[in-house]
Amino acid sequence: MNWEVPTMKSRTSLFNPALFRSNLRRFAPLWGMMLGFLILICPANFLNEVLSHLRAPVLQPTADFLREQTEMLGVMNGVLSGINIVYGALCAVFCFKYLHAERGVYTMHALPLTRDCHYVTNLVSGLFFCLLPALVACVLSMAVYGAMGAAFLAPVLKLFGLYVLQFLCFYGFGVFCMMLSGRTVIAVLSYIALIFIGYALPAMTRSLLVEPLFVGLGPMGKLPQYLSPALDLTQDSLNAVGSLSVAAHTAIWAAVGLGLMGLSWFLYRRRHLERVGDAMVFGWARWAFQLLFAWLAGLLLGSFIYLVLTGTSLERTHWTWFLVAMLVGLFVSWFAARMMLERTIHVLRSRKNWLGYGAFALAAAALILCLRYDVLGWQRWVPDVNEVEAVELSDNAVLLIDSGYTTAPAKVTVADPAMVERVLALHRELYEENKDFEENYMMNSLTLNYKLKNGRTVTRSYSLDNGKSGKTLDGLYRDAEVSTSFFRSLLSSSILEASLEYYEERPDRPMSSSLVNPDAVRAAILADAEAGKLPIHRFYGGDEECDAVLILIFGGSLHRVEIPLNTGKDAPSVLALFSDGAQAEGGAK
Repeated sequence: MNWEVPTMKSRTSLFNPALFRSNLRRFAPLWGMMLGFLILICPANFLNEVLSHLRAPVLQPTADFLREQTEMLGVMNGVLSGINIVYGALCAVFCFKYLHAERGVYTMHALPLTRDCHYVTNLVSGLFFCLLPALVACVLSMAVYGAMGAAFLAPVLKLFGLYVLQFLCFYGFGVFCMMLSGRTVIAVLSYIALIFIGYALPAMTRSLLVEPLFVGLGPMGKLPQYLSPALDLTQDSLNAVGSLSVAAHTAIWAAVGLGLMGLSWFLYRRRHLERVGDAMVFGWARWAFQLLFAWLAGLLLGSFIYLVLTGTSLERTHWTWFLVAMLVGLFVSWFAARMMLERTIHVLRSRKNWLGYGAFALAAAALILCLRYDVLGWQRWVPDVNEVEAVELSDNAVLLIDSGYTTAPAKVTVADPAMVERVLALHRELYEENKDFEENYMMNSLTLNYKLKNGRTVTRSYSLDNGKSGKTLDGLYRDAEVSTSFFRSLLSSSILEASLEYYEERPDRPMSSSLVNPDAVRAAILADAEAGKLPIHRFYGGDEECDAVLILIFGGSLHRVEIPLNTGKDAPSVLALFSDGAQAEGGAK
């Protein structure tokens, strides 16, 4: 006899249609608002552009219109990425907010659904809130541009493809922060911190702590910017960002977002429901929050305390005051973080909290002392001439002006061993001068970028005055080989126009004259440099008086260059091109 009682076999599912439909109904205002907004700024705006093009008295060539619209879509990409920063977080908050309310979390998990089903259904709901508005706006935009030709469709598809990838990134960060915290406010603040932390952590540590104490600290570079999705993805372009395309950058961050979604699934399974209301649900997250908050807030507060006490920015002679101010700032920020995590103000009673602060303060003090006294020898390091393949000097006292009319430093590359030895001597002089400065005053600076034979690149930047190092640099700039290398590199761009302006008016010459003869100007400059008649002059400092400036107008990104000239003894021959008899075009102002 078979005593087995027939029962209904249960099915385990990762998706619940009823919960999905409920999310669509409850959160319709959210994705409906986004749908209307996308239609307004994309297809409606595109339609206006197309109608304006067709109604123009003179019809613009299609190729030119396509180029203009592609540039506009690039700007739109930056706008949509900024919108996604907010919208991705909102979708995550709406779909998982029940985890932060005691009544909501127990009610939802009382349903006959597994945690996997809850997570996947809510996650897919948030993704749908992005895909539906994007699909509708993309179809309407393609319908608008389709009338202009098939060539217009590819930029539109690329724009909305990037939009979806950006959403995957920021939505993944938002879901991850909702899993970490038990309070919505803390989750949102953690989200804002997380999407900027890749840039904020190195930038704040560098500017508030390392830069004032490290002699010769080089430029930070763009790497920290690439570590922050909020900064890296807000590009007004559809093409290239650095050495990678915008699509590659966005795809990398989308993969990071998908990885965070997978990690959030793992955390959801192990989340304790009774942790509702806690700042951080998991132990490792509490320690990460504690350290990051205490460090960044402590740096800000310590710098402010130092400024109040001394009334000035950090000086090396007053570094002990900075150490005291920093320890006080870290004390306040450390115990403020403990108050948020423990949800009580009685955190000073805990011996564990004091031990934690003690270890943290000792580490910070050790770092400050190492920087101040150069324990590791990084600041006084100068390479051996046999280790250097080439060295590039970047001098902001030799002005180049780019297409935006902003100054950029001139760059001189030296590879000859004899010249490299002179640069190394200059490096030693700069270090000896800068280590005695009270602060790193960088208005007039020289950056040395070493390319070593082992493949490493080392950069140092120093303040530059008219002392011994300034005279050494001027002597290096007067070398014919160095100036020829500089001007040959500078004149690799095509010259559109050249003009000469004198600082003082004299009856025997005009104040200003111009010449449109690029080949003659280029040949004369190179000949003067090779003959040693055209050294590299510095606008600020230098040991020679310059009474004129040669202005070159270029095509491309480098728009304008101003070259100081000395028209006295051994004047460069390029001046003869601008004499009254040689002028083809020009005149006195």
